[in-house]
Amino acid sequence: MQPSNSQPVSSGVVAILLSVLICIGLSMPCQAQDPPPPDPNPERSLPPLSGSSVIPFSFGPPGARSLGMGGTFIALADDATAAEANPAGLTKLTRPEVSLHGRQTDFEILALDLNAVTSLDALNRFRQAPDLRPNSSLGNAFADDTRAQFNPSVSEVSFASYVKPFHGYTFSLSYQRAADFQGQNVFRAWDDEQLDFYQARQILGITVENFGVSAAFKAGPKLSVGFSIRYSYLNMQSFQDLRVDYLRDLERDFVASGASLEEVQALGILDQQITRQNLDDTDGVVTFNAGILINPEGRFSVGLVYKSGANFYVEATGGTFGCLAPAGSGDSFCPPANQERIQGDPLKIPDVLGIGLLWRVTDRFKIAFDANAITYSDLTIPLQTDANTGPGVGNQFIPIDDEIELHLGAEYTAFMGGSNHPLTFRAGAYSQPDHDGYRDIDSEETVYTFGLGTVFMEKFQLDLAAQKSDQKESAILSMVYRF
Repeated sequence: MQPSNSQPVSSGVVAILLSVLICIGLSMPCQAQDPPPPDPNPERSLPPLSGSSVIPFSFGPPGARSLGMGGTFIALADDATAAEANPAGLTKLTRPEVSLHGRQTDFEILALDLNAVTSLDALNRFRQAPDLRPNSSLGNAFADDTRAQFNPSVSEVSFASYVKPFHGYTFSLSYQRAADFQGQNVFRAWDDEQLDFYQARQILGITVENFGVSAAFKAGPKLSVGFSIRYSYLNMQSFQDLRVDYLRDLERDFVASGASLEEVQALGILDQQITRQNLDDTDGVVTFNAGILINPEGRFSVGLVYKSGANFYVEATGGTFGCLAPAGSGDSFCPPANQERIQGDPLKIPDVLGIGLLWRVTDRFKIAFDANAITYSDLTIPLQTDANTGPGVGNQFIPIDDEIELHLGAEYTAFMGGSNHPLTFRAGAYSQPDHDGYRDIDSEETVYTFGLGTVFMEKFQLDLAAQKSDQKESAILSMVYRF
């Protein structure tokens, strides 16, 4: 609660700020963006990894308290993570505080390996025999699964902040790690008719960090407004190569169609064509959050927030080269790769428009509900829009639509051993829509959460929360100290 003698901001300023928020939230083109630079090499032969739809971005509030309540926080927003959840809630903080949040996450992400998909399609177009299928064998031919299984485990500082309330205003500095993901996959296929061996390999590492400055103020006794300006920083490393062995058919002087891979490898023929793409780049852009909170201390509260997603651009180097040698000669010819700088596809993080409702059933019991509209259509799978993509590949994808995530959570506080020792119990759930764009991979699921929290000596707050689903298990520990 702010001091009773705080002065409300003029109605003209409030009207302007609310108009800006409505413009942002309801007509997203209000945010001008530069067009992407032209691609100097549109004929590149390698698709850019699995597309941005495979990256598990975190669109929910970063704190343990909000996670324990099913990711709801837009209408509650009463701790420092409001800088991300709804900046207007920072007006609820009346004492300076610092906070630190640590997160441990185990992923189980299933995606299509685009190099594997295109490699198997190319292999089958040259075969006279029936098509090879993923994860199958046919005579001496075989093909690995074209799906990539990413199982990284990540430990990180997920959020940190400093909050300073003033007379009628609240400011904060914050840090958030919005994405942290690593993965790799290898695909192999052997064509015993053409005697070609395909190997596709990809490695991906990506982090997205937000450095924010937030301000919030009371526009009236029942209305708060807040803004966050963030510098969003992307660090991305990826490597992929596609190697085709025995492409020039030198082995046919020694073995016939139907031979096994081991028989051909025993000949010792160096005959390879390799296409590689390497990306190790960074980019930084300015993004923002804006929110309002209606009746913040009442029995029923309503919150509205808009979060702009960053639009990053990164570049890679790539090239194709080959090695060739007659069987048994010991000589080889490996011309250097023609490495060229190529423009990667833009990486657009979706925007979020959210509304939250809070019901304070009693002083100890709260129920919260959030609905977040997320522009998942900003995520891309390059092969979906590539004019050269044939039906054998294109049929494996479906359009990525915008989705609405629904969140529900509750919090109950009990007092143990006296009124100065609160123990808070939290539980919730939220929907995770299928937004990967893969026809045969259904990633839709319900995520369940729970949490605990307590306060020591009215200055130190400790919260713990965890979530569990088929694709992700994570835990957050948060610590807050109030001066």
